[in-house]
Amino acid sequence: MGSNDINNLYKLFLFGILSFISISGLSQTSEQANRQGTMEGVMEEENIVTYQASFFSRFQPNSALDMLDQLPGFLMSISGELRGYGSDTGNVLVNGRRPSSKRVTVPSLLDRIPANQVEKIELIRGPVRNIEMQGEPEVANVVLKTDVPAAVRWAFTGNHNFDTERKPWTSNISVADQWNGIDYNAGLDIFRVVESDRNQEEIRDISDALTEKRLEEGRDWEIEGNFDLTASIWVGDTLYTWASQIGLQEGGEDFLSLRTPQGPGSRTNSEVLHTDTGEFQFEAGITAERNLSDYLKGTLLAFATREDEDETAREQSFDPDNNLTEEKLRISNQIELEFILRSEFEYSGIDSHNLRFTAEGAYNEVANTVDQTTDLGAGPVIVFVPGENTTVKETRGDFLIKDIWALGDLELDYGLGFEVSKLTTEGDQDVEQNLSFLKPHAELSYTPDESMRARIRVAREVAQLRFTDYISFSLFTDDDVALGNPNLRPETTWKTEAGFERRFGQQNVFKITLFHHWVDDVQDLIPLANAEAPGNIGKARRWGLRFEGTAEMDWIGLDNSKLDVNLKWQDSTVVDPITGLDRVLNATIITASSQSIFDTDNEYVAEIDFRQDLEELRMAWGWDVTLEADLPVFKVDELDVRDKEPIINFFAETTRWFGIKMRLDIINATNWTENRTRTRYTGQRQISPVQFRQIQNRKDGLEVGLSFSGSF
Repeated sequence: MGSNDINNLYKLFLFGILSFISISGLSQTSEQANRQGTMEGVMEEENIVTYQASFFSRFQPNSALDMLDQLPGFLMSISGELRGYGSDTGNVLVNGRRPSSKRVTVPSLLDRIPANQVEKIELIRGPVRNIEMQGEPEVANVVLKTDVPAAVRWAFTGNHNFDTERKPWTSNISVADQWNGIDYNAGLDIFRVVESDRNQEEIRDISDALTEKRLEEGRDWEIEGNFDLTASIWVGDTLYTWASQIGLQEGGEDFLSLRTPQGPGSRTNSEVLHTDTGEFQFEAGITAERNLSDYLKGTLLAFATREDEDETAREQSFDPDNNLTEEKLRISNQIELEFILRSEFEYSGIDSHNLRFTAEGAYNEVANTVDQTTDLGAGPVIVFVPGENTTVKETRGDFLIKDIWALGDLELDYGLGFEVSKLTTEGDQDVEQNLSFLKPHAELSYTPDESMRARIRVAREVAQLRFTDYISFSLFTDDDVALGNPNLRPETTWKTEAGFERRFGQQNVFKITLFHHWVDDVQDLIPLANAEAPGNIGKARRWGLRFEGTAEMDWIGLDNSKLDVNLKWQDSTVVDPITGLDRVLNATIITASSQSIFDTDNEYVAEIDFRQDLEELRMAWGWDVTLEADLPVFKVDELDVRDKEPIINFFAETTRWFGIKMRLDIINATNWTENRTRTRYTGQRQISPVQFRQIQNRKDGLEVGLSFSGSF
């Protein structure tokens, strides 16, 4: 990107942010009666903005999740994807406690709680009432009513895609009640996930001549059922909480690549891929909390999970006369285990100080076994891919001591963490690593009143190594192999952040955060003999800004409407291990709904949501737009760039009949296109001649969803 483009982008972000602040100010100076109405149900105290249940009544919420989605200026973070517990707890609490389960996600947990059981939602912006922020700038605490009657929540959603055969659906039912002093919530989820797409592709040679056209159709499907149970009981002065889930999955993939040669003498195979998968998952955990003295509180958590996945993949290649020329078969099994023991202690016996100590021990294991053959017509021949049959084991200890020092309007949160781990790789090659890291942090915040807050944070963070980077995988559809690297080290990053928050009447909010990161042991792809593998390539820098805001739109005549805006812009630099030149960091291709597009290293991301509530009709409607910059992935022998068009969605919902929430979603209304350009080189990227370019045009299709939910 040239300097003019960067300057224009800066101007665009600056204009958008200043416009948003102006809108917030105009909204705040609207009619006094309207302003008083919007303030109803909102209270302030030190480090807390409390939204009573009445504040959310205009949104006609059906569940606690509906209420949290409308919390001004709050964006729920995604959790449950990392190993361990302390580093993966998210920014949402229920009754002052984080969920003791990782597989029972916060959204699914909140969706089971009827809205009439929520007393209030607290937006906590600093340590209060023994609540640990866990490095988050703010957390939301959903406070439930006590002595509520039993409640049953249910929901069903069905979707239809007009361009493909995609017909996913989800259903769930849960019951919350009390039995013999035990508060429990039991739920059953059954859903069908379907992902299908159709791609038009062109293959061009070094002179840009068209050599092949491809029509590719893929369809992934999965039926999954999960039963989970959470329960809590007081035994004397100790609160015990139990969380468990058991799940089963069955799925598969069908992929067809029809290839049409272009030009004389060109012969190309067509390919058919069929995959069957099955998975069993189990999780169980127990937490005990107790006040050990007037000033000392202790918490102990024990947690275990197991995932067992089987997969059979068969790829067949055909010549232009539809004769079978090659058949590949891969049968694999992967077992993942995790055991966690964690203790937390908090001491508040020193005036203006709050001391905390945590210690967590964890054991993780991934065992991967693969049998692979290829048959060119003379019978199956065993294929050996180094690193496929591998077991990775990790024993890790994570310790933290910290102090929160209150100094009037100033507050200092500082501490020192220490992480030690032993990683062992067994199988095709045996490697052992012993790692240790110091993790200091300090955050100074200034809160002169509840409408304004400024903070500065400095911290050293250690990334988690993905066990999949230790294990090799065959990529059938790309005719490639992703090798593992048992000598990989985790990235460590010194993060600096400066944030400012301004609230206008508690409904209009804007927050801006400037950040700069210094990264060591950057994880990327490094060259091997005729291959590539994950590796560490040295140092990098990342810098940019985040903007989050909510603005009422009544000032332009759209009563009971609001606009939520989330923006991220960043730049980065790292020395490319192939060319020796500076480039940006590799982007992450988001493939799961549990991942956030704000966590990838592309240049910018923007999400804009509009909602208007028609209270007398008990209806609401709105739209949202998502924009993303190009996603570049730099491999050893290829450059993969994905360019996504803006995505626009619409919705309309009502609760006017029988108290049932009915919602219509029009997803991908403009039928967005993702253009992927994959440039393959004869040798190493950009210093060798181009072998071919694969130009892919993928449409996700217009999709309509209809959902029903309620409680009784």
